[in-house]
Amino acid sequence: MGNLEDTILYWLTLYKVPTTFVGSFFFGETVILTAAVLTFKLGWSITAICAAAFLGTITSDFIWYGLGKKILKRSEARNSGLYIKYKKHFDTVNRMVPSKRPFMVLLYFKFLYGTRIVTLLYLSMHKISLKKLVIFETIGTALWLTTLMIIAFLSTAGVYSAIRTFHEYTLILTSIVVALIITKIFSVWITKRTEKE
Repeated sequence: MGNLEDTILYWLTLYKVPTTFVGSFFFGETVILTAAVLTFKLGWSITAICAAAFLGTITSDFIWYGLGKKILKRSEARNSGLYIKYKKHFDTVNRMVPSKRPFMVLLYFKFLYGTRIVTLLYLSMHKISLKKLVIFETIGTALWLTTLMIIAFLSTAGVYSAIRTFHEYTLILTSIVVALIITKIFSVWITKRTEKE
């Protein structure tokens, strides 16, 4: 393990919840996945770890969204790596936003590693309303954290033992499918409502 991983493990074992919050704020899924695996291995409170990861991620995302215009203007003037990455990512995001699918954009950046900050900068430049951002960010982050927790569970339980005990977790999997369906219905409803305004 590298130095960063050792440091993360050290602080997580000492201060579970605060380290998860700070780590998710600065490092995202690197710390969240580590905390999730430790949660299942060591019997930590799933609720506390998820809440800390959720709040850290949301806080970080809103700060990036709020500072997006200033950061991009400075990056553009210097032609920095962030601006170059922004330009590469811009076309994909640009195709999704005008098609009235902001929720899909937010889900996209949650699940595609390395695009989160760039997408938030784009959204801040192109004025998605704060109200929409709060709604979509909350749902997207909840889905993203659920996925990370499932990955952590499967990695600690082992795929084969998870398959053997699948019947015990059918309710959880069914709940996830229902949540995804509800999210899709909600996204369609919000999109139609937005088009009317």
